[in-house]
Amino acid sequence: MKMKLLLNLFIVSAVSIGLVGIIFADTIYLNNGNIIKGLVVEEHKDRVVFSTREGEKIILNKDIDEIFFDDLEQNYYYIANRFLEEKDFERAERFYKKSLELNPGYKRPKDAMLYLNDVRIKNAKKWDGKEPLLTLKKELGISIARSGDFCVVKETVIKNSKLKEGDSIISFWDRSAKFIDEKEAVDKLIGEPNTPVRLTVERKATFKPLRVPWYFKLLNLKKLYTLPLAMEYDGLTIGTISNIIAGSKSQFETGDRIIAIDGKPTRYMPLSEANTLINKKKRGEAELTIDRDIELIRY
Repeated sequence: MKMKLLLNLFIVSAVSIGLVGIIFADTIYLNNGNIIKGLVVEEHKDRVVFSTREGEKIILNKDIDEIFFDDLEQNYYYIANRFLEEKDFERAERFYKKSLELNPGYKRPKDAMLYLNDVRIKNAKKWDGKEPLLTLKKELGISIARSGDFCVVKETVIKNSKLKEGDSIISFWDRSAKFIDEKEAVDKLIGEPNTPVRLTVERKATFKPLRVPWYFKLLNLKKLYTLPLAMEYDGLTIGTISNIIAGSKSQFETGDRIIAIDGKPTRYMPLSEANTLINKKKRGEAELTIDRDIELIRY
């Protein structure tokens, strides 16, 4: 493993000082010697989803020798994760920081630093949660169970909890929670009291466009009745909610990411099409699948 990390470090360094050609796509080197170019669009515990000219491919981690990313900050992030797997916390932190130096707005290493700190605390104290399901309910006020590819919130016992029954937990910090079992999910959620845990949940919401009064159109105020949308790095994102008076406003927060509209994935959807499907729907409501980042403090 360390020899591979050293090789990865050499190639990243070579790219950074211009010793090798510019890479125009993410590159996956397979154990069988094949090389695939494209774009990593999802990373999970046991697989990656890779977008290529021929469409999306699912590649299992056990079949991958190395991955090199188009963006240097992603390579640093990837290397940091490998060091974290080996519990080499100092080097992991160093490369997360290198990634952030190159791109201060890169969200994943920011979340990874929080996860690194949580792992460090547990490792230093040789933390081992006893009766984990009861601990989870005590610390975060929820119970979870595996349903399909994700663990789902089955119960919330805290009033005004940020979580709702039926929420699918899709990531912890920057780590995908897809395909992991209930035991591993609980282990990541529980920890030392008064420490944070950051997760992303997926839930359903509905938006019903309201009829815009004619005088609002004349005053160019019709945007008050539409859900503000933007295509950000992480996908189709909801803008500032406080500026609108549209229906179903309470179901959304600024920064929510829309994953699907009426069951249609938004990954490759143009912004104009998304706006039409949501804000110009002629009849009924648009059912939206949204991802939301949530930070909780353990009791």
